Amino acid sequence: TGEDYCLARREMQMLTALLLAAFALSCSAFSGCNTHVSPIAVQQVPLCSFPRRPRALTVGLRMMTDFACDGLPDSATLPSLVVFDLDATLWEPELYQLRHLPGYKTASGAGPRAGEDVTLYQGAQEALMEVATAERWANTKLAVASRTNKGPWAKSLMKQFRVAGLLLDDLIPFQEIYSSSKTKHFQALHEQTGIAYEDMVFFDDARDGKWGNCEPVARMGVMSAHCPNGLTSEVWRNAIEEFAAAKAAGGGKRMGKVVDAPGSGGVGGAQAATVSSWKEDKGYGFVRLNSDKSEVFFHRSALLPNTPLARGAKVLVTVTAGNKGKPACSVVMPAETGGALSAAGGAPASAGAGGESISIECFSMNQPFAGLVAHGFKTLETRNSTVFQKLEGKWVCLHVGQRTYPDGGMHREIMQRPGGVESEGELDRLTNLAPGFSKGHVVAILEVGETRLMEHQADREAPEIELGAVATGAAMGRYLTRVESATWLKPPGFKMKGFPGVSTIQLPVSVL
Repeated sequence: TGEDYCLARREMQMLTALLLAAFALSCSAFSGCNTHVSPIAVQQVPLCSFPRRPRALTVGLRMMTDFACDGLPDSATLPSLVVFDLDATLWEPELYQLRHLPGYKTASGAGPRAGEDVTLYQGAQEALMEVATAERWANTKLAVASRTNKGPWAKSLMKQFRVAGLLLDDLIPFQEIYSSSKTKHFQALHEQTGIAYEDMVFFDDARDGKWGNCEPVARMGVMSAHCPNGLTSEVWRNAIEEFAAAKAAGGGKRMGKVVDAPGSGGVGGAQAATVSSWKEDKGYGFVRLNSDKSEVFFHRSALLPNTPLARGAKVLVTVTAGNKGKPACSVVMPAETGGALSAAGGAPASAGAGGESISIECFSMNQPFAGLVAHGFKTLETRNSTVFQKLEGKWVCLHVGQRTYPDGGMHREIMQRPGGVESEGELDRLTNLAPGFSKGHVVAILEVGETRLMEHQADREAPEIELGAVATGAAMGRYLTRVESATWLKPPGFKMKGFPGVSTIQLPVSVL
């Protein structure tokens, strides 16, 4: 009953307050202890009060908690509806990658297990915990909008994951999970909730382009936060602050925009460009990126020796967020000479301003497919998202994960088809890393080509497509990206932990 709930909540508040007090006293017994316990303000809950929906363990305590809403003024406006994408935003991996599970084609059977086959991103857990427990979010509704074709599995996972003691299925009552456009999802959410688009905020890993989600939803008037590496605490906090600031400035058309991940500036690492202008007396100029034809600022301090500055000169640049948050070149160097790879590969790379490292995008793959890409045999990478689309024309790094992807040996069968590998020895060489390299390392650099949608399985089953992807059409993602000009780094490469999606890393020049 409502009365029982409030009594239990009050008892939890009192117990937690006592535990915190005991913790503080125990810390004080140690000399030099710097532990700080925030003042405890136990919320008084009238027995007759009952929340609009159960807000699990809402104890009204701030014990070293740092919610996004804490940094906002009391007058700040929070979204009335928060909408999350699922695959590569709330959880990983994307469900289409679970090809080894029984019932994959129809998303039937027992399906993936929460916490084992699929895990929530840490940032997603923190965001959901905040909305579930912080009183400032009491009037906010939650929703999911997913285009996955594994709907039954997604809905099953919603009934397995728990945050703040609640199943996601209870915490997030509005669920649009079916293959369609995100605009249709949002039209349905608007009709169900009666909430205006400008009062919503949306989180998704696919930003823009022909198959992006953030941009089309933003055009509807919804503030859309791009999560290139899944929902992180930084993306969550930044989006909530952007939403509150836009509302304070008057809302309206200010709300319909894409909020890029902090530090990304909407751009990436080493890439080709041409000089469009240079003002010698001012000490600055602009380059035009080959990837999207955008104009990007650079200052004299970003120039490396012998960089040509004539209009139309070809250069390589590293783009980061400038002082005012806008894209700017941190490094500009000659295209033909700066920081080249080994002579065998001949692929361009850029050096950091200090000459010790470069800022470059990186993605991770498991064996044997990482080896197939690095050897240049696998020339198509497939996903169910447009994660690689913004990297077209850029050089990126390849990291090898610790696991081996279980495809039942199908990759070997495909590689031995006409046009593939003839000998077992060559097959073994290609499916293994080059001598001196091992899992858990960045091992190669390669160029990302065009990403295109191939919706129909029959098209993906074309012999040349299956051979290029080293996968069956049924097992592929819908978005096919060409990867080419792969070149090995100097062994053993660069050791680092794996990560989902695409991330910017600092790669030592010594391994190039």
